[in-house]
Amino acid sequence: MPGFSILPVRYSKIVAAAEAIVWPITGVSGSAVGMVDYCITECDRIPVSIQFTLGQSIYGPYYFIDQGNGEHLAIGMMEELDISGVVLIIGEWVTIEIVSIYS
Repeated sequence: MPGFSILPVRYSKIVAAAEAIVWPITGVSGSAVGMVDYCITECDRIPVSIQFTLGQSIYGPYYFIDQGNGEHLAIGMMEELDISGVVLIIGEWVTIEIVSIYS
């Protein structure tokens, strides 16, 4: 019998119109350790890092890399949180995509 795999679920959230964004951006996401709060910081309206917290536990910060065309990518949280990455897209709207099987 062939094996099977669980594909990651993409969690997408349109935050707000870009001109109306209030930094830092905060929210909640599923992870391997449970529901974690996240906080995205910026410098001159460019995302710098994302940090996750659960109670007294802090995960990160994980830094964003500019991918061009308003897309920013943060990775490195797979081992601790089982989250493949976070994509923040800033265009007319700000969209957050968190790739996790727990979303």
